[in-house]
Amino acid sequence: MSGRGTIITLVDPSADRPAEVLTRFEDIRRAVESGNPVWVDLENPDESQIAEVRKIFPFHPLALEDVMHAAQRAKVEEYEKHLFVVAFGMRHVQGTDFELLELDAFLGDGYLATFHEEPIPAVSELIDRCRAGRFAFESGADRILYAALDGLVDSCFPLLDQLDASIDEIESDLLDSAGSELLRDIFLVRKNLLKFRKLVHPQREVLGHLASRDYPWIAASVRTYLRDIHDHLWRIGESADTYREILDTAVETYLSQAGERTNRIIKFLTIIATMGLPLTFITSFFGMNFAHMPGLHHPAAVPILVGSMVAAEAALLVVFRKKGWL
Repeated sequence: MSGRGTIITLVDPSADRPAEVLTRFEDIRRAVESGNPVWVDLENPDESQIAEVRKIFPFHPLALEDVMHAAQRAKVEEYEKHLFVVAFGMRHVQGTDFELLELDAFLGDGYLATFHEEPIPAVSELIDRCRAGRFAFESGADRILYAALDGLVDSCFPLLDQLDASIDEIESDLLDSAGSELLRDIFLVRKNLLKFRKLVHPQREVLGHLASRDYPWIAASVRTYLRDIHDHLWRIGESADTYREILDTAVETYLSQAGERTNRIIKFLTIIATMGLPLTFITSFFGMNFAHMPGLHHPAAVPILVGSMVAAEAALLVVFRKKGWL
């Protein structure tokens, strides 16, 4: 991470008022020591900001190393004093294209610290809800983690709808044509779908661990909500697997149509070449430069030659028709 980032700290002392915003590190430390749930969100922080936050929270060095190097795989790791979670959301770009949004979270006794390089709409919306008093987390910072993960998973649904629409369009186009542009669209959607599946399946495992294991920083009531997110990811993963099967079938259908079209072309060219054989034979035979050739100087030589060529072609057409080749 680089650049001077944004740090937003919220403390929620009670459910009947909005979360308070803290701006000084001394206030953050006092809030943590007082036992009130604290949420610190750092967007694109620099090393000095991370160092200041580390003085307050007992982050493990290995977990901080993962924070400093983005694009990690979704995972959950339990350390002595906190839980470290790496989760992903997405930003829909256009069509089936999307960008990954990584969120690194530390959940400990009475606090949640989140790190991300780019703005994450789900996190920004959650901050606004807390500041407006529409979301209280005075019962524990684990509720904030749940709400953030829920927002990340919800960001998958617009892309899932777009994938569904694109696949429906591909299936319709397969009935009309099977050009190279359609194949390009199939592989583009397939590439984005594979990228989507690589995001969903590891994250499903992470939510499974959070929802089923007994972590000291996650209350049993929150695990119930985490199981709901896990179910959402299962449905999303099943939809992605179904879409993959549909696209694989679409590729096979495209190749079958392309092969059938090639066979028709080869069949047509073969018929033309076959019909040209008797013409080539007759003209080659009577075109030989011999001085004495029967019928060469006959007055009806040309009509007889043309008639024999027409008869040969007609005979071939009859044979092809009986064979069902025409």
